Amino acid sequence: MLVATKRMIKLSAIENSYPLEHDSEGEFVWAQETFSFPKIEADHVLLHACYHGENGELSFKLTDGTHGKVDLHFGWNEYLLTLNKAPERIECKVSPMIECKTDSRKLGLMIRSIHVVNNPAEVKHRLDRIANLKLNQAEYETGVTKLQSIPPYMRTSLETRCNIVPRCVYCHWDYAKQLETRCDFNPGSLQTLEQLGVFIKMAVEIHDCSWGEVFVSKSFPQVAEYLLKTGSECTFTTNGILMTEDRCEPLLAQPVRLYVSLDVSNAELFSRYRNSKFDDVITNIRRLCQRKKQHENKPDVHIICIAMASNFNDIPNVLELAADLGVDGFFLQALHKQNMSRQHPVVQNGYEFNYEEECLDLVQLGELSERLRSRAESLGLKYRADTPDYGDEGMTNTDIPLCSEPWKTVYPVSRGILPCCFGREPIAFWDQRGDKSLEHFVHDSINNSAMQEIRRALAARQLGEYCRACTSCPIVKRHLVD
Repeated sequence: MLVATKRMIKLSAIENSYPLEHDSEGEFVWAQETFSFPKIEADHVLLHACYHGENGELSFKLTDGTHGKVDLHFGWNEYLLTLNKAPERIECKVSPMIECKTDSRKLGLMIRSIHVVNNPAEVKHRLDRIANLKLNQAEYETGVTKLQSIPPYMRTSLETRCNIVPRCVYCHWDYAKQLETRCDFNPGSLQTLEQLGVFIKMAVEIHDCSWGEVFVSKSFPQVAEYLLKTGSECTFTTNGILMTEDRCEPLLAQPVRLYVSLDVSNAELFSRYRNSKFDDVITNIRRLCQRKKQHENKPDVHIICIAMASNFNDIPNVLELAADLGVDGFFLQALHKQNMSRQHPVVQNGYEFNYEEECLDLVQLGELSERLRSRAESLGLKYRADTPDYGDEGMTNTDIPLCSEPWKTVYPVSRGILPCCFGREPIAFWDQRGDKSLEHFVHDSINNSAMQEIRRALAARQLGEYCRACTSCPIVKRHLVD
């Protein structure tokens, strides 16, 4: 397994760039047409940057009078620059420049990070991953139904156990566990992750979407270490109750995004949804945010808040609390109506929770989201919401498929392999694997007839039968209304 480097060139060291900015993913700077940064002792650096043109070129001067070059592509991508013949300061040029009608500045390249890459094995790995990203993007844009590339985003379930009993009022634990009883399979084990092979190696982002609590697992530190060594961005979600000092130790100074679930701003409301552990959660969040300041300000800590009818008026208070705790960001998540919703009200600490009545519509979510976005910006918090703008690119750009998920993401979870984050029924079950290796089975499954039919319909800007059944998907909601 590769050991990913942690050394970075500070964004503030980039000359001829504009002041530091933030978006929902973190810090970045806008570099102008020509910019420079200092060379440190390494033959390669990995540039994480966004170009707003379809295709372009980044050139940089070498000591022998020649220029190194890399091709630029639309959107956020990784670029490997070979600098073994470069001077002490790397002078770069972006061409062609893309005019922005809404910004009068001369904007060349959005730069998120510049990482140092040292060993040959990591260089090859990065180059392979960049090539795979380029192929995957081309397959998505042209609507290819059978992939030659590997989806660059991995969503899996590292843990099925949870420490909260009785469950949170909105949790579909029983339904989820019923789905998972068909197969005795644990995608969160080290052995399974190793067997996923190329799907881990080519992943630029690995996200845990467990039904359980990651800190329940005694092997979580080893699993996290393994995933981080791939050089992928890793995201984990926790309810915060078990987020003690010792359990958080392995995440300090690591490029991890940690989502902590917090839906209300006080203990009384918290007890209606969960239990009496509100103060423990607040203590754990505040302590981690203080400790990480001495560890390169990592991990990146975000509050994830589910918007419901009963907490609608309190969510602005949760945002204020998040800022006071010292977290980095705030993520607003919707409560979705779906066939797995609890059919009967749940009583928790004398409070009745009716799932169907708690779900907000897209208009309510949109209005709330805009208010929160403005306030989060003033508080210095990164902000994003999973609705109502989920899938906007596919809805507004008629030259590409309606949704990118079946091309860009692979979902090997406990119950089987899903086609997207809103899918509930697997398109392949683990007990269908037979004698195939795990890597081979996943590869076949993401290209089986069901997946190809989903892609075929989306490429034609239509919704296939599977997608139409995913009624919680914002794209499906908007498309059916339109």
